[in-house]
Amino acid sequence: MKGFSAKRETLGFTLMEILVVMAVSVIVSALLITILVRSSGVFYKQTVQISEGVGINNALSRLREVTKGAQSVEATSSASELVLKIPTITNNNDFVENTFDSAVFTKDNDKLRYKLFPNSQSSRKLANEILTSSIDNFILQYYDKNDQVVVPVSATKIKMTLVLKNKIATTEASLRND
Repeated sequence: MKGFSAKRETLGFTLMEILVVMAVSVIVSALLITILVRSSGVFYKQTVQISEGVGINNALSRLREVTKGAQSVEATSSASELVLKIPTITNNNDFVENTFDSAVFTKDNDKLRYKLFPNSQSSRKLANEILTSSIDNFILQYYDKNDQVVVPVSATKIKMTLVLKNKIATTEASLRND
């Protein structure tokens, strides 16, 4: 007698195998989505921090550059506003004797603002720029040649500090007349 053969040809997956694969796929997908969402938050925070850092560096660089080219500090300057007298330059890059443009650095709410008021003979253009935002404080200290604290109009060197929420950035620059 021929025996009954229990051979069975399998041409696909069983329902149980498909359900197990689907469950594993759902778990892996959920883990990947969680990782991606968390990393995008970190990426955003780092991008903001880098942007703030670049803004601070650019602002300090501009402060230094303009201060080094200034002839003197105006009497209207204070511990939180810097007003500089900059020699007027013509279209030919010649200085106009005893004629000055005014440059102002001031904290405007949470922004550091740069304003330039050119003399009528100047080739410079009127400017009103935001150098950086999200600052908490802008502190200026004025020094003479001997590093003694002086009133702004007597200063030959200025220490400029930008205070942000978690950072303090400082630069110093001597005036042109030093």
